[in-house]
Amino acid sequence: MNGSYTHFARAWDEEYVMRAKVVRSAVTALADALQWSIVPDGDERSEALKIMKESWFRDRIFDKDLWMIGSGDENNIGSFTRNCRDPVFREASVSNVNIGIDESTMLFYEGSPSLYGHAIWPSPFVSLASHVGSRADWKREPYSQSFASAPMLFREDSFDPVARVRRGRLYIRRTAENPAVWRVQRHPAYATAAQSNMGGPSVHMNPDASGFIPTRLATFTSWHASDHFLASRYDAVLVMGAGDRAMVHSVLDVERLATGEELITVRTRPSLSGLPELIVALIPEAYTRVVLDQYEKAASSAFRDDAESVIDRCREAATAALNAEREAVGGGNGTNAQDLADLGKFFLSERRDVLGNAALILARMHSRGKSAEQIKRGTVPPTEADADAAIALLGLVYRELRWAR
Repeated sequence: MNGSYTHFARAWDEEYVMRAKVVRSAVTALADALQWSIVPDGDERSEALKIMKESWFRDRIFDKDLWMIGSGDENNIGSFTRNCRDPVFREASVSNVNIGIDESTMLFYEGSPSLYGHAIWPSPFVSLASHVGSRADWKREPYSQSFASAPMLFREDSFDPVARVRRGRLYIRRTAENPAVWRVQRHPAYATAAQSNMGGPSVHMNPDASGFIPTRLATFTSWHASDHFLASRYDAVLVMGAGDRAMVHSVLDVERLATGEELITVRTRPSLSGLPELIVALIPEAYTRVVLDQYEKAASSAFRDDAESVIDRCREAATAALNAEREAVGGGNGTNAQDLADLGKFFLSERRDVLGNAALILARMHSRGKSAEQIKRGTVPPTEADADAAIALLGLVYRELRWAR
């Protein structure tokens, strides 16, 4: 394992899931054998039977089983731990971090695959998620309204509203028993050590000798990006919510943290700025990069820039888009790009009046931001309403070009 506990923990969890029934059978047999053991009859034997029903006791039985498997091996490590040293197995055995949610209190915990955990405090911002990967693979499903039924959770670590960038960690719902029984340390939200949802409403349990309290939690385990996902991540999306309440985010990057979790960086789609989402495949290939660059700049400017700057960005984006369309219909040779006013006249001559007039209005709005134009013609500086109009006109241009979803 090269001294890596994270690789061991992931492999341990996977092995335990495969052998859980065997472990339970062994614990049941052990309880039946108590009458022949050295444990005295009475309170001590009753306490032993109670302990055998705890999940942590089954975990330790499994640890002992692994140790016995390895004891006959020439290296005293067993096939299980020996596999952890294999590079292929090691890559697949990245450590898991689990998070658990008490649905009765909405308090959060995080911990190991063996479900020993501690509180997350303050509580994190968590969104329900339904898909990560290619947009073509996304299937709209009914909206999930609870943690227990959600396929994924996105735990937000930071959000930049100007750049529309969110960073956080993604978790997938645990496939084994769920909600699962955790052993957690006291949550800071409780005034006393008495907390648990195991005994029913208003029935609490005190910590054991180690300070852990059994608690039933909706459980999610950290998501890990596959090689296929990483190879195509620049075309990937993360979908928050589901059904008619879904919001699609573009995946910008995925980083591996020291904990084994993936830190995923996404950007909200520009629909928040009033611009439609573009279908990249429909943009003329030679102009794709410049069109998308200007599109992103216009979308970002809607959040942070003054009216004049927003109008300027919209003018540049419209110029890039209409030059691409002009070449596509045979009106240019790729070397004689025109400014927006000339493009407006060109499309009017082609009897594409909506495109032509939108271009001319954007060009005129841009000139009104110049001091010389204000002195010469007595125009007023652009206002926020003018900036909104420019964004609407740019969106109209994209829709008229049939590039928008």
